[in-house]
Amino acid sequence: QKLVNNNSEIRLHDLLLSCFLESYAKIYKREKQLSIDMEGHGRSSEVMDLNISRTVGWFTTVYPLLFNLKTFNKSFMSKIDYVHDKMESVPNGGLSYELYLKEKNKSKDKFSSIMFNFLGEFESQSYENSTFNLLPVNIGEEVAESTQMQNPLILNISIYGGTLVANFIYDRKIFSNWKLKRLANTFKNKLVDSIKQLELLSSNPKNDNSLINQILSYNSSNGNEYVDIINDTLNDNIYVFPPAMLKVAYLPIYKSLFTELAYKAHIFHLNSDNQLIENIAEYIANNNDTSIILIGYSGGANIAYEVSVCLENKYNKTVDKIIMLDGSKWEDGLEFTTVTEENIDDMLEDFLVQSNLSRESLDENVLNILNSERSNFLAEAK
Repeated sequence: QKLVNNNSEIRLHDLLLSCFLESYAKIYKREKQLSIDMEGHGRSSEVMDLNISRTVGWFTTVYPLLFNLKTFNKSFMSKIDYVHDKMESVPNGGLSYELYLKEKNKSKDKFSSIMFNFLGEFESQSYENSTFNLLPVNIGEEVAESTQMQNPLILNISIYGGTLVANFIYDRKIFSNWKLKRLANTFKNKLVDSIKQLELLSSNPKNDNSLINQILSYNSSNGNEYVDIINDTLNDNIYVFPPAMLKVAYLPIYKSLFTELAYKAHIFHLNSDNQLIENIAEYIANNNDTSIILIGYSGGANIAYEVSVCLENKYNKTVDKIIMLDGSKWEDGLEFTTVTEENIDDMLEDFLVQSNLSRESLDENVLNILNSERSNFLAEAK
C-alpha cells in the first residue's frame, strides 16, 4: 500500500486486478478474453459529484468489463495502464449501469463467470477511539451454500491491519479445486513480483545492475555456435549441458560457477541443428579424454544421456560419469513440455522480475540482446 501511495501513477485496485487477470491468463491459457463483473461500494462521490456525507452503507454497483488477456504478456506498466484505462472508461464509476439497463428495458440475465470485488483497506488503529470496531473473529459465510451463485467464481479482496486477504468463493461444478489452488498461488506470486516492480519504480534505478552489465558484456559469437569454453588453459575436461532456457540467463551463472573449478568446462547450447547430438558426440570424441564426465541439468540431462549413447555406439567411447540434476533419460510415453512463444515470454518475464529488473529500466542495447535471445531460443526449440 505504501509503495502504491508513493507512485501517483498506480492505484491499488488497478494493481490487484492486473495481477489477477495475468494469473488467470497464465492458468487458463486457451482463453483469449475474460468478462468480469466488477462489484463496488458505489461511494466514490467524486465520480457523480454527489454529497453522501449523511449516508451509511453501500450503494452497490455491479457492471461487466471485458478484458483482452493477450495484453498481459507485456511490460509491468503496460498491464497496469491497460487496466487503469479500462476502469476509467466506465461512465460514472458504474453507478449508472443499472439505470442504463432500466432505460433500455433490459435486465441483467447474463452474468460473467467471475466477480471481482476489492472491499478496501481497514486499519484497526482508525477504530480505536470510535463507536465502531472491527470484529476480531471470522463471521463465516455471508451467503448460504444452498443459494445458487450468479457468478461461478467470486473473488473478494480486502486489507485488514496491513494484511491482504483474498477469498475465493467458487462453484465446484464449474471450477476444479486443483486449478483454483494454482490460480490462487499464481495470484499471490504475481502480487509479490509486483511489489518488487514497485520498489524498482520507486527507487528509479540506473543501469548499474550487475546483471545488466553481464548481459551487455555477453557475447554469443565465439566462433562455435554450440559450445562456450571456460578455463581453456586447463587440461581436464568436463562437458556441461544446461537446461532449455535463455542462454543469456544461464551463461553468466555458469561462467561464475565453473571458473572456480579446476576443470576446462565445455558449456553446450541447444540450437536448431538436427544433428546436434551427433555433432556434440564428435566434438567430445575428438578430444581423446582418458576419462569422460558429463553434467546435465533438467532438459540438458536428457541431451547428456543421448550424447553418452551416441559416444558408445558410434565412437566406442565409454562415459565414466554422467551427473543428471533434475532430469532423467527419456522413455516412451513420458510427458514433456512443449516450448512455445507464450512460455518463452513467461520465462523471460520471470527472469527480469527475479533479477529485480523491469523493461522500463533497460536501455535499447539490453532490450535488443534479450529480444535476440528470445528469437534464438524459439528457433532452437522448434
